[in-house]
Amino acid sequence: MRPLRRVVLVLLVVTFVPLLGQLFRIQILQHRRLQQEALRNFVKVLTLIPSRGAIYDRNGLPLAHYRPGFKVSIVPQKISDAEWVTLRRILNLQVPRDSLKGVGFVTLKSDLSIETVTALEERSDQLPWVIVSPTLIRYYPYGPAFFHPVGYIGRVNRREVEQGYAPDDYVGRMGLERAYEDSLHGTPGIRFVAVDARGRLTRLDPRAPIPPQSGNDLVTTLDAPLQLAVDSLVPDTMQAAVVLLDIRTGEVLVLYAHPGLDPNWFVTGIPFALWDSIRTSPAHPLLNRAVAGRYPPGSTLKPLVGLMGLDLHLITPRERLVTCTGRFRFGDRIWLCWLKTGHGPMNLYQGIAHSCDVYFYALGLKIGLRRFLTLLNSLPLRGPWLRLPEARPGFVPSYEWYRKTYGPYGVTEGLVLNLAIGQGELTLTPLEVATLTGLIAARGRMPAPHLLRRPPHLDTLRLPFAPETYTPIHRAMRQVVTQGTGQAADIPEITVAGKTGTAQNPHGEDHAWFVAFAPYEHPEVALAVLVEHGGHGGSTAAPLAAEILKRYARRRSAP
Repeated sequence: MRPLRRVVLVLLVVTFVPLLGQLFRIQILQHRRLQQEALRNFVKVLTLIPSRGAIYDRNGLPLAHYRPGFKVSIVPQKISDAEWVTLRRILNLQVPRDSLKGVGFVTLKSDLSIETVTALEERSDQLPWVIVSPTLIRYYPYGPAFFHPVGYIGRVNRREVEQGYAPDDYVGRMGLERAYEDSLHGTPGIRFVAVDARGRLTRLDPRAPIPPQSGNDLVTTLDAPLQLAVDSLVPDTMQAAVVLLDIRTGEVLVLYAHPGLDPNWFVTGIPFALWDSIRTSPAHPLLNRAVAGRYPPGSTLKPLVGLMGLDLHLITPRERLVTCTGRFRFGDRIWLCWLKTGHGPMNLYQGIAHSCDVYFYALGLKIGLRRFLTLLNSLPLRGPWLRLPEARPGFVPSYEWYRKTYGPYGVTEGLVLNLAIGQGELTLTPLEVATLTGLIAARGRMPAPHLLRRPPHLDTLRLPFAPETYTPIHRAMRQVVTQGTGQAADIPEITVAGKTGTAQNPHGEDHAWFVAFAPYEHPEVALAVLVEHGGHGGSTAAPLAAEILKRYARRRSAP
């Protein structure tokens, strides 16, 4: 028996000594590392959403801020079927239960009514994992008036959650809200929760939370009282865009497009039926016409064409270039003036003041197609000045584009006749037209348009024309208002120089333009007004521009 006992003892030593060594290594030598791994297994991280930065106008008035409200949050893993039925009835929910993901509390609905809050509080003992808490809800106090420049926020989608946003977070969807999302959003915080092996919540805050950092505020160049005045002047049935620039600083005072929408609709969720009606509306309320609407500039381009002629020494201001009979022959085609009876003998002043097409047909031919297109493409008419994601540049054709599109035999000098009166393939946005008007008013040099009061970098825009060429153009644009096609904009509050425009529209009635700068003696602002399907600029856009400039003059003279 003794040899057998020795064998058993050896087997026990061989078996248990390694086990005791492994136990010593795990319990003593690797205790700290394994404890940390165990903690990671049951401590989960939740994201704390930061307060979004506010957006203000130049006067400190809030364009996007917060208002107090209530939200309801639940722990999906803890809610029973009966409790879910009760919640759906009280909250009128359409959300399927299996769409609620995440560990810990998930926001189910925001902006609760007092009646809903009361109903939930009365059943708090029946709904232990339902929390009603105060919250801050994004609020746009001026509604549709600032819809396009400011934009709106909406709940994140699945792709954005995968990129790091919390499931119940919000993100900028349009305008400044989207353009400056990184700055406005802030830095999320962290909250810890303990869960068991099945992922069920067992305890809140096993560690101290890390608070979120609020987003940065934005101070814009927009003038809220002026923009609200514009909004009050534009009829509900009108589709229009208005841009008002301070040409001394490049600040955008008004950036308005109509129709717009109430951005508050989107904050707490918009019904699908309403969204579908918005998306399919023929009025296109989502289109920011001020920066993305592309239109032929029409006769608002004629002051620029006059600058080209003067700078190239092809004309003088008082030279009678042509006699307008209402018709202009080029080759085997007759080109008509808008005034069928004709304007008679025309010089530059008269040609701009009365918007004579025949005068600019002749001037366009003097400049020539290739030279006209080269000058047009050298101008700073296009640029991502405002950083708005919806902005789209107009289209300025080049000589090479014409050759590629129409072939070498399809490019004729006759193309310049259409371009010289702002028609043809050329399109510009109201922002670009306002910028061009501002450059002419500022004698060829102006800071780039911008929407933030203190932009990090600001370009200077320049026109390549001699300084002396601007004086005759200014004088002609003043005559447009005093004795020409834009007399509806002649107001006593401020001296206005301007230009009417009518843009041909193949889909309906012509679009109406009016551009202006004021005061004429020492220009401060440039204005562009576009009315879709408005007909003649002098009868539709000019009266609207006059009312806008009256409001500007009153604010300018106010203490």
